Amino acid sequence: MSDDPLNLGKLPPREPPADLWNVIEARLDARAQQDNAESKLSTQVQTGLNWLPMALAAAVSVFAIGLVVILANAPDLQPSGQSILADSSAPIEATALSNADRSSVELELAQTASAMLETRLRQVSTGVVAADQLDMLLLLESELGWVDELLIDRPEDIELWQQRVSLLDEMQQRYASNTLESQMQQMVL
Repeated sequence: MSDDPLNLGKLPPREPPADLWNVIEARLDARAQQDNAESKLSTQVQTGLNWLPMALAAAVSVFAIGLVVILANAPDLQPSGQSILADSSAPIEATALSNADRSSVELELAQTASAMLETRLRQVSTGVVAADQLDMLLLLESELGWVDELLIDRPEDIELWQQRVSLLDEMQQRYASNTLESQMQQMVL
């Protein structure tokens, strides 16, 4: 077997163009400047959108709290079939919120709280977890998985949604306290 399988040695010798290295250097400099500009732009875009999840969570929580306050302060409605306006020629019938409507509102509130807690949990669960917290967090996560499996079969079950909210809340509190403790330890060191 030869050292020159493509017979490149038979090609006539040629010198590279005199300004080849200058062209290569200019192209590399231009590429580096372009990469720098793109990096600055992507950093600005990322920095500008960091507030978006928190703003969304705040808006949803304000909506949920407002809905609870409105429903809690709603005047008692007369039973169905009685006229609200006695002297009206076309009486308007009052309809109290049925149990189904109240259940629907409770379900929506539980689902909203679940989504908010999940978002917050993603934010606080990125750090290192203390060994003494790990067992409890794993237990909570497995129980949450079990509740999620049950919700697949019964997505309208309010009690399951409330249980999911309490599990997410406990996990979020444990992760947040773990993060706070680690930050305090770093300050001390």
